[in-house]
Amino acid sequence: MATGLVRARVIWHGEVQGVNFRYHTREDSDRFRVSGFVQNLPDSTVLTVAEGEKTEVEHFIQAIEGTMGSRTEITGKDVVWEPATGEFRSFEIRR
Repeated sequence: MATGLVRARVIWHGEVQGVNFRYHTREDSDRFRVSGFVQNLPDSTVLTVAEGEKTEVEHFIQAIEGTMGSRTEITGKDVVWEPATGEFRSFEIRR
């Protein structure tokens, strides 16, 4: 387990599929020291898993809201904080 790092599992609700949500989230990840992935889920939500220092991850989540809030309708998000596992080397789009 990576020491001092956290993992955020974020489920995004609203009009979040079919609007380049994953692409823009991947682009936003380049501005922060985070690793993980973004993935569409079968129930029309989007899952983002991000690991890094807590402040970096929090700012990354805020950036997603800022970027996507102007492009789509996010009606809510569920965030679960966990210890980081260190399993990711980069941030990627999962299909």
